Amino acid sequence: MKISFPVRAATRFACALTVAVALAACGDDNGTGPNAGSITVSVTTTGSGPEGYVVTVDNGDGQDVAANGDVSIAVEAGSHSVALTSLGSCSVDGTNPVTVDVPAGGDVPVTFTVTCGGEPAATAIAFASARSGNYNIYTILDDGTGLKQLTTDADPDFSLLPAWSPDGSKIAFSSTRERSSTGLDIWVMDADGSNQTRLTDAAGQNGRAAWSPDGSKIAYASIVDVDVGGQTTQVGEIWVMNADGSGATALTSDGAFANSPSWSPDGSKIVFQSNRDGTDQIYVMNADGSGITRLTNGDWGDQQPAWSPDGTKIAFQSTRDAADPNAVDVTDFEIYVMNADGGSPTRLTNNDVFDGNVAWSANGSKLVFDTRRDGNEEVYVMNADGSNPVNVTNNPSEDGFARYHP
Repeated sequence: MKISFPVRAATRFACALTVAVALAACGDDNGTGPNAGSITVSVTTTGSGPEGYVVTVDNGDGQDVAANGDVSIAVEAGSHSVALTSLGSCSVDGTNPVTVDVPAGGDVPVTFTVTCGGEPAATAIAFASARSGNYNIYTILDDGTGLKQLTTDADPDFSLLPAWSPDGSKIAFSSTRERSSTGLDIWVMDADGSNQTRLTDAAGQNGRAAWSPDGSKIAYASIVDVDVGGQTTQVGEIWVMNADGSGATALTSDGAFANSPSWSPDGSKIVFQSNRDGTDQIYVMNADGSGITRLTNGDWGDQQPAWSPDGTKIAFQSTRDAADPNAVDVTDFEIYVMNADGGSPTRLTNNDVFDGNVAWSANGSKLVFDTRRDGNEEVYVMNADGSNPVNVTNNPSEDGFARYHP
């Protein structure tokens, strides 16, 4: 079976107003009406660090909280994302941001445990590995410890392409199960591997799932074989669906090969790769599919973009440094980072083998990626400037498609 998502060839691959105006325009959305509730954020810090941090709800204005203290925030009833920021060199042990559901008149506690000084706590990475004989989904800490197998597909089935939900409670992935190895569908499971549920049931290969920042939607690529003048070619389009698999809608429909969507942190845009103008290049569009704009422009392949958590950068893989950038069998991809508008591309890796499939850590300080520098495919992490690359998986099997816990 030909699988397009792992392919390496260049040819593939707010009511922000015053209180008075808000009351008139937004009803009870300011958290003081009959639908109001509250969130109490408590912080416990170990080690020497800042005197306090900043709490944000739904990426709104921040509120100060002491390093070992708490703060209560009035909100409208409903689902909210709570983040602890301004951490300096400290790190949150566990999920950050946290998604909570606040009932009308209720108070929901959120606790952050922060570690300062010394080495930061290890962070979980989801990845696919063939160490069981064929690809399954695993998690591992970025220090190489704590390996856990989450799926148990056996030949001829396999699972790959994991993607964490924004709150870290679920992992979307692609699998051939229930397809008789004729394609891929997107599934979702709890972060411990339980409650595995199929989301798509469509022809072709459905993968590269990417959750919207609020966790309500999943963007993905759907790739099908079509006959063009008697020859079979692959067409890939970017789709979006609700997180439960309903409401699937195509965002692109140009008959080219589009792949690897990644949301901007504010959820307003999606960056992706496409060969609509010839070679694979990086494009960005509004979250509804409008306003498609090209970000890279060269006679080579630029693929698999990943938006940084702060929204200022996009990491991607490129063959621009290969001896023959457009050779069908080119394997010399390098990792680059550029400004979100496509400017100032900077090379981060320098090998004559594959480096790619890059993704950011939650705080933007590290990148996780695949590389064949050790002969087989391994998962590595490095600092966001390309320094200090470290082998995380270190196994003779094929390991890849890694994503940091949010």
